[in-house]
Amino acid sequence: MRSLPSATKGARVTPAAANALALLPGRVAELIFARLAEIAEVAALAPVGDDGWDQSSLLHLKVYDSLALYSLDRDGGILVHDVVPAQNISRAG
Repeated sequence: MRSLPSATKGARVTPAAANALALLPGRVAELIFARLAEIAEVAALAPVGDDGWDQSSLLHLKVYDSLALYSLDRDGGILVHDVVPAQNISRAG
């Protein structure tokens, strides 16, 4: 797992999500990083519970037409599972 640039230490991304983020246009990636950093700061303040987040229902963060899929971990940090670029969302719909 990798940490998000300029995010709290509680924000991590899977290798697949890191690769997808690297392929996004600069402004979209910057906005996703910024919003996820804000979410990680808030998540670190509130306990999630003993079992963490139910990963069968991932949270969605949409920036323009790109989508980041993430969950909360047991420590109140966030884990970005995947990022779907806008063109992949458009083709699916």
